[in-house]
Amino acid sequence: MHDIILITPDPERAKSMLNTSKTTLERLKSTDQLKFPSDTAKDYYDCIRELMTAIMLLDGKKAIGEYAHKRTIEYIAKNHSILTRHEADTIDRLRIIRNDIAYEGKTVGQDYIIRNQMLFNMALEKLSGEITQRITARST
Repeated sequence: MHDIILITPDPERAKSMLNTSKTTLERLKSTDQLKFPSDTAKDYYDCIRELMTAIMLLDGKKAIGEYAHKRTIEYIAKNHSILTRHEADTIDRLRIIRNDIAYEGKTVGQDYIIRNQMLFNMALEKLSGEITQRITARST
């Protein structure tokens, strides 16, 4: 897999990213997600990406370059059994949607959030659980 480099595992940074993701998710859940569906999609993506990056940090890996976010999703799908193939594919589509929102000014409708919200939350729970378990195991 191209653009994945070896680094020293960094559990402290992974823990910090987990906390950042939790804070963003807490803010997201306190807003009317359907009133701002494009912002909601971006926030879900940012939280999920942070958690996948944290897992890579625990593995001593880092995605770099133009396609770093895509490589991160691919790495997690290939090297961990945390997410189903369907979840990984949906997250990759979310990546594309997030880029369209951020760089092209496109928007998503409420229906997109309604259709995918359960999957996003499940992925967040799985990824957070994996990080928490690995950090806890390291400190014992």
